[in-house]
Amino acid sequence: MNKLSLVSIIASFIYSIYNLVFAIVYKSWWMLVLFAYYLVLCLARFLIITFKRLQVESKRITGAMLTFMSAPILGMVILSVIRDRGIRFHMIVMIGIATYAFTKLTLAIIGFVRRKTENGPVHNSLKSITLAEASVSIFALQRSMLVTFEGMTQGEIKIFNLMTGLASFGVVLFIGLMLLLQANFEQK
Repeated sequence: MNKLSLVSIIASFIYSIYNLVFAIVYKSWWMLVLFAYYLVLCLARFLIITFKRLQVESKRITGAMLTFMSAPILGMVILSVIRDRGIRFHMIVMIGIATYAFTKLTLAIIGFVRRKTENGPVHNSLKSITLAEASVSIFALQRSMLVTFEGMTQGEIKIFNLMTGLASFGVVLFIGLMLLLQANFEQK
């Protein structure tokens, strides 16, 4: 396991715990779901790095996991539109959410640009997890910002949550299905 992979696993774990703490503090189902989502992705990243010899299986496992994890994202989208508009967070919490979201987005873009130099099932799986994290992080950031910072009506917030949430769901589902298809093709 290289240092960058270890740092990524630790950062994802710390951020998942960050979400758990604020789920308890704010009594937020949203933050609790994010805690579980990031913890599962952290575990998946750890398993992929630990068992590098199972290269095609890493794609299959990651694909299945992302496809499965797209369902809770869709559930979060539906609940955020139907049930509530979100919780107003303290500025420090928002800074943490924004820092994580933009860091993951930057890493996903770098991974996409560097995909030609670092190609292989393990790298593809890790890049896919980073992209899925970035997608959900941007959705979480947008959802939290619209409530924390004044200026939009509840109806406008619901429309933005629906659009961004469905895009995030689509990205995660698409990545998961593509990895499953690639793994099946490579196995044959």
